[in-house]
Amino acid sequence: MDIYEKFKQTSGSERLFIANKPDTAPVIYSASEEAISETRRIFGDNGHNDISDAFRHCYFAAILSRYLGYYDAMTYLKAHEDFPGNPPNEKRMDMRNNYIGADIGQTQKRNNELSALCLQAALGGKLANF
Repeated sequence: MDIYEKFKQTSGSERLFIANKPDTAPVIYSASEEAISETRRIFGDNGHNDISDAFRHCYFAAILSRYLGYYDAMTYLKAHEDFPGNPPNEKRMDMRNNYIGADIGQTQKRNNELSALCLQAALGGKLANF
């Protein structure tokens, strides 16, 4: 899926964020693709509400935080979780994993190191999943 197709699938809050900071769009797209790819590499799947989902949220947030800074990363991630029908318990879980990932991203480490830290958090029970 290209960046335009992905943009069309975003929530109104995400579109507003990107409209106000258009230079973030390629970073967000690239980070999303990297997080999906790395999750598949490690877990063989991109699950929903499982450990792979927790890892993907953490890793995506870590990459965004490294490139955009903590504040902009969290602002975008809150917008990303702000869509109609998102169950409150899933939103809380995803945001917890996003916060942990954004903290990890502040280390400014390379992707492979961020991935390892998020995997360690997932396997160590620090990330939330059902």
